[in-house]
Formats: sequence, C-alpha cells, structure tokens
Amino acid sequence: MEGRSFVESEYQTLKELVSITGLPRAHWFGRESNYDALVIDLLGPPLHQLLQQHKTFCISTIAYLAHQLVHSY
Repeated sequence: MEGRSFVESEYQTLKELVSITGLPRAHWFGRESNYDALVIDLLGPPLHQLLQQHKTFCISTIAYLAHQLVHSY
C-alpha cells in the first residue's frame, strides 16, 4: 500500500469487493494536478442528511437499516 493515497486504496478495495451487494461500484480513479478523483455509484442520500430532514427515525426504519447492514456481508 506504499505510495497509494487513501482515495486510490479505497478504489482498489471497492474493485475487490465488487460482488458484495450494497456497496457502490467504483468506475474510475485518476489524478489531476494534486487531486485524486474517484467515480462511484450514488446509492441514495446519506443517512445524516435524511436524519436532518426527518429529525428522527422510527424503530421500523432502524430495524430495516440494521437488517440491511447485517445481511449485506
């Protein structure tokens, strides 16, 4: 992993885990000047954004999220 940036390492990891449901697919990694760029699938809005909009999650939503996390690995 020497010489790799964090973003490049993330790209390589996502490429290796491509068969796992629920993880975004990595499409491209590249460098431009001093910047690293990674193109991945957008799976939906971030949980923190949803929580800010709705202020709270009901117990059924939390149970659903927990189920998705447990069964995606």
